[in-house]
Amino acid sequence: MSGQLINYRKSILTFSCNASAIQKQVVAAVLNISHSDSLGKHLGCLVFQGRPSNTTFQEIISKATTKLEGWKAKCFSKVGRTILIQSHLESVLAHTMQCFEIPHHTSKYLEKCSREFIWRKSNTEKGLPMIS
Repeated sequence: MSGQLINYRKSILTFSCNASAIQKQVVAAVLNISHSDSLGKHLGCLVFQGRPSNTTFQEIISKATTKLEGWKAKCFSKVGRTILIQSHLESVLAHTMQCFEIPHHTSKYLEKCSREFIWRKSNTEKGLPMIS
């Protein structure tokens, strides 16, 4: 009634593991929609089925590590490094954690990367934290 139509280029079908390859092809051909194992992203967050694993959030880990490698630790004071982590890295995590529960291993790894960025002397040399 409203005149809105389905955009078939943006639509994706996904099936359970119980569906055979022939069934997937028939349904995709009838509906004229492609099928995929992954649903992609929505509003910057990965859309997945089932329980998340460490590989599900690998993209967040790689984004965080590349950002930290890009910032040269020797150019900032400890306060500047802390502000960079709070404004950039933690905001990406906060957005994702509004939708999903991040696995414990992933959050611990990102915390470790942030901590090393604050305390290291340069990109190659690790520093010692003031408190154990």
